[in-house]
This record gives sequence, C-alpha cells and structure tokens, in this order.
Amino acid sequence: MTGHGAYSRYIVKQENNFIGYSAVLGSVISYFTVAMFTRRALFVGGHFIMCILMFMCGFYIDQKRHDSALLCICLFILIFQCTQGSAMFIYVAEVVSSDSVMGMCLFTLMFGQLL
Repeated sequence: MTGHGAYSRYIVKQENNFIGYSAVLGSVISYFTVAMFTRRALFVGGHFIMCILMFMCGFYIDQKRHDSALLCICLFILIFQCTQGSAMFIYVAEVVSSDSVMGMCLFTLMFGQLL
C-alpha cells in the first residue's frame, strides 16, 4: 500500500523549527509593518492574505504535497504576526479609553491566543 500519505523531506523537529522561525521573523517584521501601514490595511489585507494561504494549504494537503502545505502554514504565521498578531494590541490601546476596559480586552486577547 503506497501513495496513501504525504512524505516530507524534513523531519518533524525541522518542521517545528520552521514554524518557530516564521513566528520570530514575523514578530521582527511587525515592528516595521505597524509603523508603515494603516490599521485598516493591516487587518483587512492581513485577513485576505491569510485566507488565501489557508485555502492553498488545504489544497496542498488534499494533493498530498506536504512541503508546500508546510510553506503555506509558515507564511500564514508570518503574515499573522506582521498584521493582526501585533496590531491588535496597538489597536486596543488606541481605541479604549478606560483602564479597566483595556485590561479586559487584553486579557481576552491573551486568553484567546492561548487556546
């Protein structure tokens, strides 16, 4: 029985490292993207790009192209960190005027990211 699953040229530890590197690189790049783009461009553009990447990831999983799916996942994480991942905390601080409401918003954001 051959051809039932997808095989990768990388071991699982390397794939996990790629995901971690994507998150770190996205966090570093977010320092520049938050300053260069408007909040609307970050949220709407980021969601649009992430949507396309998730559809591509699903397509590559269906086609059993594991390495291409891994690339889409890494790009998704990178784009998330560059757009919504960092801009949401800045957006809450800009919009909310009460300290107690800001605390609840940030608590909700952090709890949501833990899940």
